[in-house]
Amino acid sequence: MPRTKAIDKSKEIKETEKSADVEKTKPQKKQSKALQYLWVAVLLALILFIVFYALYTKGFFEKKINTLELEGLVFVSDENIVEKLIDVKDSNKIYIYGTINKDRSNLMAVTSAQMLYIQIFSALRKEFATYTLYEENGSCSVFDSDKNKRGRFDQAHCENVINNTEYVILILNDPTLEKPKVVLENNIIYFYSKSNDDSLNDHHSFLKVIVPNLDFIEQKIREYMGTIGDKLS
Repeated sequence: MPRTKAIDKSKEIKETEKSADVEKTKPQKKQSKALQYLWVAVLLALILFIVFYALYTKGFFEKKINTLELEGLVFVSDENIVEKLIDVKDSNKIYIYGTINKDRSNLMAVTSAQMLYIQIFSALRKEFATYTLYEENGSCSVFDSDKNKRGRFDQAHCENVINNTEYVILILNDPTLEKPKVVLENNIIYFYSKSNDDSLNDHHSFLKVIVPNLDFIEQKIREYMGTIGDKLS
């Protein structure tokens, strides 16, 4: 009997030791799995980074820039250019904004372009407004199809129109351009001529784009001006 008890006791000790060994290996297995998951996550993150970086360098996430040449003008926009121009044509009111340099070197370029728009839009009975900012004194001259809004204002009033109108044409120039460029961005039309001397012809080309019957309208204007001239002579 004593021997049997000793054997049983020995078995219990071995089973206890075996259980202890099993319990020790459990944390090791958990750590091993956790490490495997960590490496998988790192590898996936690395793959995603490589893929996104490749797409970024190829401009995948950049806005698509569309270009279209019409009447000698290069139109640029991240929207559909034809649809945008139709929207400009059908807009309720268009503003024409020009800044006169301190030396007034672009005075004729800005005012002649504005006068062209006034003539055509008046003939079309389309609402318009010209805003002319003078850098030398910060004053702003406004000629609006709504007579109640005409007058001279400060620079802040003039600049406020850019962000608070349906469409505004900014009369600009850039001598580095090969061809005149028209950038359509939200409600702003950045109109770049190569030089002040080209400004009037460039804006006339723009009107050809948005006013399909421009030739007919100009003919009627000439006839009307001719009748006035006859009456005055």
